Amino acid sequence: MPGFQARCQKCTRSGSRRHAGAAPRGGSATRVLRAAHARMAGVQYRPATADIPDAPGSYQFLDAEGRVLYVGKAKSLRHRLPNYWQDPSGLLPRTAQMVAQADRVEWVVVATEVEALMLEHALIQA
Repeated sequence: MPGFQARCQKCTRSGSRRHAGAAPRGGSATRVLRAAHARMAGVQYRPATADIPDAPGSYQFLDAEGRVLYVGKAKSLRHRLPNYWQDPSGLLPRTAQMVAQADRVEWVVVATEVEALMLEHALIQA
């Protein structure tokens, strides 16, 4: 995608192209953050809400092998991501299944919601 040039740190080290396009050009501050989920007694750990940036961005749920299960975007990652860790009976069955299979969630912060939408599209196409 023309507007994106950086890659996440993990992909840069491994040479992978899974997360092609992480940071928009023009110098906006982009941080790639990952939160690992530990499985304890069948319940997934979730990142603390305070650790999730209150900024627009795109996120990916990945399984233990690193396969992307879901790609989404949010106006505020801090407000969107905790919705996935509510009581599974309050989620759609396919969403509850995806959250149960997810090993971790990764997110990329961008400057605007439009950039988040463009990044989401690029990540889906990758």
